[in-house]
Amino acid sequence: TYFGEAFYRDSLTSRDFVAAFERARDVVAARELREERTPSEPQLWVGVEMAARLGVAPSSADGQDATSADEAADSAAESEAADGAAGAA
Repeated sequence: TYFGEAFYRDSLTSRDFVAAFERARDVVAARELREERTPSEPQLWVGVEMAARLGVAPSSADGQDATSADEAADSAAESEAADGAAGAA
């Protein structure tokens, strides 16, 4: 696919998956425009736990990013604590 090539082959040059996604999205948009195709508009959603592992801000339900990676780590810790408390009950 256009996105697969743009992401895996052309953009994933480091472990920064979010930056690679953003580069790939731009490459795909330019190619679709050049080839007069309907824009596919690739999207990325990063959950709290994955965001904490990647050191990025998680995506929110409204599509806006949280303000910091620290919030991601705090949210993941709170989630784990809540899961542990629920399992103990």
